[in-house]
Amino acid sequence: MSHRPLYIDERLSWRLAGSLRDRGRNAQAWKELGNGSLKDPKVIPKVIKQMGREVVFITYDNSLPEEHASLVAGEDVTLAVIAPYDEKKKAWQSYSNVAVQEAWKRDIVQRWAHRMQDQKQGSILRYALGNWGVWTPLRTKPSRGRQAGEQETVLATKKAA
Repeated sequence: MSHRPLYIDERLSWRLAGSLRDRGRNAQAWKELGNGSLKDPKVIPKVIKQMGREVVFITYDNSLPEEHASLVAGEDVTLAVIAPYDEKKKAWQSYSNVAVQEAWKRDIVQRWAHRMQDQKQGSILRYALGNWGVWTPLRTKPSRGRQAGEQETVLATKKAA
């Protein structure tokens, strides 16, 4: 199976593309392709034109597949969605919260880049630190121990088999 090119969108550090290339991956970032000011409905067709239909879009925008469902389906877009930051699972206690969130995103992309490159055309998967699965919309539910009205985000993916 040939490895598909990876596109790092603007919700992720553009430097990820360089570190993926250092590891032998075919990756480009939003900044390198001049796509920083474009919104998803314009950037998706542009990236397909720049990198080819087989490109895998790596994004931290967990609502993109739902918000742009007709575009994603119409263009047969392949998406690798990074799971929302979960402060309960952070392993980097000594960093600031912003640094921890960036480390979360970077580690997930680095850990699963090989899997992302082998995704089937048109598939939409969500990747977390310890697993990956089919993307589903995020849902919220009340959590025990929280005050009335507070909610937490619940990741609705299947654990990898």
